[in-house]
Amino acid sequence: MAAAVFRAAALALALAGCASVTADARSFEGTRWTVTKLNDRSAGGELSFSGGQVGGSFGCNRFSGPYRTAGQMLIVQTLAVTQMACASALDEGPDPMAIEGQGFAVLGQPMRMDWRSGTALRLSNAAGSLDLQIRP
Repeated sequence: MAAAVFRAAALALALAGCASVTADARSFEGTRWTVTKLNDRSAGGELSFSGGQVGGSFGCNRFSGPYRTAGQMLIVQTLAVTQMACASALDEGPDPMAIEGQGFAVLGQPMRMDWRSGTALRLSNAAGSLDLQIRP
């Protein structure tokens, strides 16, 4: 646990101090993240990176698939997704399936990595953005 936080913090400090340093797949190995925002709105969910695979959930279905990095881009390849029909909120708040669709849209395109701090990361592309906070 502490090693994952240390790796993320060291990577963020290196990226902040030297523009020529880039993240690679090893930077994410063994890390777990909480999704704090989706398209600049508060959100829930989680991502984890292990064995060259990314896995997680936006609150309903689970997903997993291979990932890789290229420069400052994080690329998630084809995802396997469970097919649960998740109940909508009680006429209040956003529909969990719509939120999930927005999250998958972001993950479905190469994402630019923008390190906000040693423990915070924004992934973004034309489909939107995911704000992440590392988990211990």
